[in-house]
Amino acid sequence: MTQDHSNRGGAPVGYITELGSVEAASVIYLRLWSNGPDSRAQVRSDFSTALGADLGSKAARSFEQLYSLFASHGRRPLMPPSIERKCLGTV
Repeated sequence: MTQDHSNRGGAPVGYITELGSVEAASVIYLRLWSNGPDSRAQVRSDFSTALGADLGSKAARSFEQLYSLFASHGRRPLMPPSIERKCLGTV
């Protein structure tokens, strides 16, 4: 008896569409932040639009600190997928 051991990749843990609005936005903004300077500028702009210039700037700094904590102290290296990806994590 033989089994097909082709490497299909991991199975998704879940999908963004299964999350509430706050959770989905959190995933999207974490992905954007990891995508580079232009995407980080978009996050800052979105925060300022939603919260005003002062609070938006403070929120962006807090978000940067949070992301840094995830990247520095996570159980595994932070390997963010494409922003457009619909699934969450893999097992």
